[in-house]
Amino acid sequence: MPQTLISPLMAQVPAGHLAALVARLQAHGLGTAVARALATAGLDAQALAQPEARLPRERQSAVLQALAQATGRGDLGFEMGLAVGIGRLSLAGALLASAASLGEALQRLAPGFALVTPGVRLQVTRSADGGLQARLDPAQPMPWTEACVVLEAVVVGAHRLMGFVRQQAATPCRILLSWPAPALPAHAARWRTLDGAQVRFDALAPPASALSALSALPALPPAATTADLPWALLCLDAAVADAPLPMADAAVAAEAERACARRLAALQARQDLADWTRWLIHATEERQIGQDEAAALLGISTRTYSRLLAREGVRWGVLAREVRHAKACGLLRQGLGQAAVAQRLGYADVANFNRAFRAAAGCAPGRWREAEAEAQAQAQADSAAPTPAAPV
Repeated sequence: MPQTLISPLMAQVPAGHLAALVARLQAHGLGTAVARALATAGLDAQALAQPEARLPRERQSAVLQALAQATGRGDLGFEMGLAVGIGRLSLAGALLASAASLGEALQRLAPGFALVTPGVRLQVTRSADGGLQARLDPAQPMPWTEACVVLEAVVVGAHRLMGFVRQQAATPCRILLSWPAPALPAHAARWRTLDGAQVRFDALAPPASALSALSALPALPPAATTADLPWALLCLDAAVADAPLPMADAAVAAEAERACARRLAALQARQDLADWTRWLIHATEERQIGQDEAAALLGISTRTYSRLLAREGVRWGVLAREVRHAKACGLLRQGLGQAAVAQRLGYADVANFNRAFRAAAGCAPGRWREAEAEAQAQAQADSAAPTPAAPV
């Protein structure tokens, strides 16, 4: 497979981060809402908690959407960051804990950051005074609000893990976020609870098209390229970045780094183009991405892209219709109207959406929703019915 395909094909994400978020929400007394959200997304907590479990990126997006709607929480990224402990990071966690310093840990981790989350790219640089800057950007195009949730989880998680490996409650640092000032998240005050952190929002305002309320996931503005997406910058003074870590072990760190490289290579070898294509079509909002644009993102020709899909028994047109129909069903289940669904999926008008939906489902969206409601009501009635007594 061409080298240009390796990074974009990290379309599978570790399920452990979602599992930690689910457990934290359940501990907050939101078990019923969480169960409802997982059922909507077609998952269960046990499947998420399996060791080394991974999810297609579009499934993670669907779960986050369902959790936001079911719980009414707009701080899911912050909660996820607080929930993920070093043990869930496996090899990456071992590398962090055994490094000689935070600076060394971040620099060693950057090349394999896809093991932590393939949706985010980590770039580590040093300033003239020896300070360290760790920049976090979405590695792939994704909706603006979802990118904010993912970055928030990574930054909050990183602050928490730095405190753990330093064995100190506070980690002096500066956090710059490109969240726009007119649309700060409703939970922005929670960032001030991070010990030692100086947080600045609106480090760089995004395009006007991306300005929307970030307090709830369902409002997803379009984002075509990573240049239009939010970013975060974590800054450490030299004294903090280079301070010796209490659990440092050079031999363990070196082996953990080699193991991370082997694990990353194995994951890359398993990725296929269809996985990434499904995610890209699912993630594109309010327009319909074409095969030419997808090929350009990979740095290959449309003909080569089509040929690689064909090797996996997939055709672009068929895959695009399947993904959009599945997404339409999910949005209809959430209660969105047909006009809103048509807009989210990038159809020119409701009539075009209705024709596409009828071709896939055999009925109009309204009738499909009615049938779904009837089936759900019947299932609830069946579950509430008393169980017949066993014959004596």
